[in-house]
Amino acid sequence: MPDFHELAGWLEESSLGSLTRTPRRVAGGDTAAAFCVETDEGRFFAKRASLTHQSQLQSEAFSLTRIAETGSIAVPEVILCDASGSEVWLLMEWLDLRALDAVTERALGRALASLHRNTASAFGWSETNWLGGSLQFNATTDSWSDFFLTQRLEPQLKWAFDQGHGERLQDHGKRLLEHLPVLLADHHPEPALVHGDLWSGNAAATQSGVPIIFDPAAHFADRESDLAMMRLFGGFGPGCFAAYAEAWPLPAGHEQRLPLYQLYHLLNHLNLFGSSYLPRCLSVMQSLS
Repeated sequence: MPDFHELAGWLEESSLGSLTRTPRRVAGGDTAAAFCVETDEGRFFAKRASLTHQSQLQSEAFSLTRIAETGSIAVPEVILCDASGSEVWLLMEWLDLRALDAVTERALGRALASLHRNTASAFGWSETNWLGGSLQFNATTDSWSDFFLTQRLEPQLKWAFDQGHGERLQDHGKRLLEHLPVLLADHHPEPALVHGDLWSGNAAATQSGVPIIFDPAAHFADRESDLAMMRLFGGFGPGCFAAYAEAWPLPAGHEQRLPLYQLYHLLNHLNLFGSSYLPRCLSVMQSLS
């Protein structure tokens, strides 16, 4: 049971007001529980986790702040992220959200293209962060092929092996890693700031019709990787991708790279949620190698 007494003291010390009612659970959160927190200073969306998950909430706060600083796409404003007793809380502004529709999906596509125009000198991030419940490694390099091999596919394949996902997966994985430089040989993207985990559950619209993204695993990568994740499980209409392409057309070969970038997320789902994802992982690896 969350210790709201400790939270109340922390809010007052942080000049965020006094609780006016007991925080109530709301939808959202995975390793962290989500709450609506109301004080006499306003209403907040809060995530609460044990101290063992402190780095996950801190990484989320850092990613949101970095994206917000670009001014390219809306994200929830981070108010504070800190420990309160035995718990860690991430407080953000409260937003009344609604599902994306045809109009806001097109606006999302344009805003995402604007986000991706924020670049860096290397692929990666200033810290190891989290993709759901998985560590996401981000050692920087100026080679996209090297980054995707060493920081994305290799760690997921090793984790899958450690969890007992068999020789077949490892054999296909080894062949794919050997073939990866060929697959990306003629592709030299500029490092783009990406959301990193952009499935339909991590995007919505405000009541005024502004598209907004949240729960990022931000880093600098090939911009196509965000679009690949968006297409992996569906949930975004064709207007979103058309608007993106109008704002910033994709380079030749992006359809061929799509399953490669989706494989990273499929392997992560295999490692987090179990063997039901194994056949699809094997099928994608076979098609690529």
